[in-house]
Amino acid sequence: MPSATSTQLPPSRLLVLTSNLYRAMDAARIAFAGTTVPIHQDHHLRESDYGHLNNCGKRSRSEH
Repeated sequence: MPSATSTQLPPSRLLVLTSNLYRAMDAARIAFAGTTVPIHQDHHLRESDYGHLNNCGKRSRSEH
């Protein structure tokens, strides 16, 4: 069985999904410059702010 890194997909099946934040789109454009891979943005991929629960593990969340 080939590893995930050695598997090659045909270019027609490649796609980059990114949030609609400028820095995410900019990084995708730089990373895939010179390719024909389409870059699609989706606002659902933006990070969320959960206040004091940010960066808490499962155990920490149950203590709040």
